[in-house]
Amino acid sequence: MLPPVGSINRSERAETRLPESASSGPARDRTVFPDPARSRQNHELRSRELKGIDVNREDALALLHEHTKTDSLRKHALGVEAAMRHYAGKYGEDEEKWGVVGLLHDFDYEATPDPKDHPMRGAAILEEKGYPEDVIYAIKSHATYLGLERRSLMDKTLFAVDELVGFITAVALVRPSGSIHEVKVRSVRKKMKAVAFARAVSREDIAEGAESLGLDLADHIANVIEAMQAEADALGLAGAQESPGDAAPDVGS
Repeated sequence: MLPPVGSINRSERAETRLPESASSGPARDRTVFPDPARSRQNHELRSRELKGIDVNREDALALLHEHTKTDSLRKHALGVEAAMRHYAGKYGEDEEKWGVVGLLHDFDYEATPDPKDHPMRGAAILEEKGYPEDVIYAIKSHATYLGLERRSLMDKTLFAVDELVGFITAVALVRPSGSIHEVKVRSVRKKMKAVAFARAVSREDIAEGAESLGLDLADHIANVIEAMQAEADALGLAGAQESPGDAAPDVGS
């Protein structure tokens, strides 16, 4: 359905002049209406900008796979998604939206890892596709070098789980079984003190993330381990002989 005449932008119409003649009198403006297809396209764009798109996992996963081919990066996204969904459930928030933020937080990283491009290139793609502003902002705010304030609980949680998911993955993979079900809080904390282990992971960001959520670091680690254990198969961390029925993480120091 076409938008009402009054809603058509001035830029969408052309002003022409009728020729002067004795019978027509002075020249006057005449509005020529735009092509209907163009009007419909602009109307749909405005509607999308107002309403946003339906945020769902299927579309987000397809977008992740389109831009990310590396298996380890895909699994990291799945791990962050699991942690985000876990916390959304704890906080009574929208698990689908929080999960999508986790899936897409680094979807542009493989193609544009440079800080001058990531995550801003991804943010531009999401904006073009009509993703909600809060989803895009959360993704931008997890990049500390952009200096953005983490305003919402969703923003803070993404920052809190991102580095920790990567670190816990590394702890699981160095175990003989490669199983997340064998990872305990005390082993994660011990590895955090080993400077040479997973050197690229910021211990400061992990600690700051837990603090921003008002959580003890041990509790935060336990929550993320639990979330990742629930998705062990998808993360490639189930181990050769382990099963999801194994013991819950030990929160000892």
